Amino acid sequence: MKELFDTSSLTEDNPHLADPASVEASTAKTSAAALTRMRKDLEGSVAILTVCHKYLEALQQRTAVLEAMLKERHSIQKGDQFFAAEIKRAKAVDPFITALRERKDQLLADKDKELISLAWKTISTQAAADRKPRERADWIEACKTLVSLLQGTQHTS
Repeated sequence: MKELFDTSSLTEDNPHLADPASVEASTAKTSAAALTRMRKDLEGSVAILTVCHKYLEALQQRTAVLEAMLKERHSIQKGDQFFAAEIKRAKAVDPFITALRERKDQLLADKDKELISLAWKTISTQAAADRKPRERADWIEACKTLVSLLQGTQHTS
């Protein structure tokens, strides 16, 4: 059993192992070199993590910008839908306005000249506006009243 732990052959092949101070110095040197490598590896890892952190911050900023752009796009789409509906409503009323303009002279000769003239002024003023969103219910109601007067019936709202 003593032969298993006999280090004499080891020290014969490596004489520097026979001196405990030499072994300790060698171990310290090896440990220092290992620690230096580990420190450099850690510094490299920290540098990589720093770069990754900066990249993630940049991604977060870009994500915030993209989210803001997406919200703005949704707002624009809602606005586009609103204006498309307004344009559709305006196009639906335009033929009626055109017909009224064509018959303006005939309307003014009618027995209810003042009422029709007032209704015509209201309608033409609204029709001449630049199609900004406005309350259309009043002037559509005026149109209905005018039509009922033209047809000889009384329109009730």
